[in-house]
Amino acid sequence: MKLNQALLLILCVPPLTTAAAADSQLYNQLQQCRQLQQDQQRLACFDQIQLQPVTAPVSLPPPASHMPASAAAAVPATSVAVNPEAAFGAEKLNNVGPEKAEKISSAITAVESNALKKLTLTLENGQQWRQIDTDYIRINVGDTATIRRAAFGSFLLGTDKVNKTIRVRRVK
Repeated sequence: MKLNQALLLILCVPPLTTAAAADSQLYNQLQQCRQLQQDQQRLACFDQIQLQPVTAPVSLPPPASHMPASAAAAVPATSVAVNPEAAFGAEKLNNVGPEKAEKISSAITAVESNALKKLTLTLENGQQWRQIDTDYIRINVGDTATIRRAAFGSFLLGTDKVNKTIRVRRVK
């Protein structure tokens, strides 16, 4: 048991000291670049540091709880308030906020069918939804479509005139 602990210690300590040395070397290089007065020279110095291959893991900045209040205030907020209806079904299109609507309703402004008889619907709110299953449903322009969340991140579309749903995926 003691042999295993000693072996583990021997294998782990050199990488830690190498990482600390690389971190202090990077810090010294950055300080030298900061002291340059000419903008072009300073930029070239920073570029030269950036082009060097990374030999050790770089330590991450401290969490926001350890930052002074002035530094924490200078960090821009990355979360943006998003209208839940506009973000409905767009989780895979782009990363949207945590608010999720359970269903939306909107009038259908355009209905297109491809060679496989799958529908692409354009709604009044600008969203486009494409049918992904092979079920048939009669949908006309002007009908009110209701799209709701289903299992495993999928969506079901139904209309106010037909008591049937089709599985859809948001395109736009």
